[in-house]
Amino acid sequence: PSSRKESERTMKRFVTMLMLLALLTGCTIKNPPDPPPEKSTLLTPYIEASSETYLNRFCGLMTIDGEIITEADCDIISLAEYSDDNLHINTLLPVWVLYRQSPQERLENRYSVALYAEDGSWHTDFVYHGCAGTPYGLFVGNDSGCFLLDPEDGSERKAWTWDELRHDPAGFPWVTGDAYETAQWTGEKLFLGGHGETLMLDVETGEVESISYETWCAIQDKRIAQPPVWTALLDGRTVTVTHTEPGGTTETQFDLSFDARYCFVETMDGTPRVCVTNDASDFCAVYTPEGDAVIPEQNGRLCLGSVENQNMSCIPIQYPQESVVKVYDWDGNLKHTLPAAADCRVTQRGYLVEITDFQTYAAYYDPETGEKMTEHTF
Repeated sequence: PSSRKESERTMKRFVTMLMLLALLTGCTIKNPPDPPPEKSTLLTPYIEASSETYLNRFCGLMTIDGEIITEADCDIISLAEYSDDNLHINTLLPVWVLYRQSPQERLENRYSVALYAEDGSWHTDFVYHGCAGTPYGLFVGNDSGCFLLDPEDGSERKAWTWDELRHDPAGFPWVTGDAYETAQWTGEKLFLGGHGETLMLDVETGEVESISYETWCAIQDKRIAQPPVWTALLDGRTVTVTHTEPGGTTETQFDLSFDARYCFVETMDGTPRVCVTNDASDFCAVYTPEGDAVIPEQNGRLCLGSVENQNMSCIPIQYPQESVVKVYDWDGNLKHTLPAAADCRVTQRGYLVEITDFQTYAAYYDPETGEKMTEHTF
């Protein structure tokens, strides 16, 4: 705590000196940059299972260093996001969306929703029925209407009554539980559902437009047809990697020295990695798109998958026969070796590496330092 206060005082002195320097040199600083949030203030999900199956786990939010912020009573926690005209490209917003169900809501397949800023600076109670990310902010709604919130501070940018949206709240997708017709950003406007009438909201002007169901299907078909930025296809032992950019498409190929079943591409800060595993998922390797080995063939289980929409931050590989997980950085350098029983599941949950058996415990490790940040027993 004392070091944190000293850090804050140092930053305040720096900003003051910066403003004085600007005045002396005749410059104007309209908005001095805020310091990045301390790592310990960032929020990340954790699980505290109250059942024996993965699908029925419950989760909450904690700080990176393990301080519990919300109880583990949520069914889903994910970062707010949206897709433009390409349904395969998601833009993440720095806000956690928490979905919780009461026994009655569970029967009706609907949720209560709360929002928490990723840096912990603001949050709401479970006062909304749903949340859709847009380039203009967070579109949320409840019985009284819908609102556009600023992701930076949670303030209300715009508000609409249900009459203005030409909707009965009881028939809105968030309330009816129709996942296929969930309110969503489409690249130009916000889809408001298709019960009786297919409606699109212009978030900037507030205009609500009625379109035919066929037009809505054509919009979605066009978004789905857009290619992902990266794809990898396996034909025998040959991997073909396709990179699609606004200026065109490029392909690279390379051959494997072993029989594989699956291949896919993950990126971190725009840097791609081609991941290859066998049918049993107990043998793997990681390559560049050109076929250079980042992590050569391993008798291990690749755990490169992030829960809750968080970006990749490391490459964990589980070695059940050794009861360990080895954490590699994006360049393939071994950073840490962590204990993990053979029957555990390893994944990246938010900012941390999670190791859990879903029945008795979940441990969380910092992928940068290898430090165990916290462990929860069930």
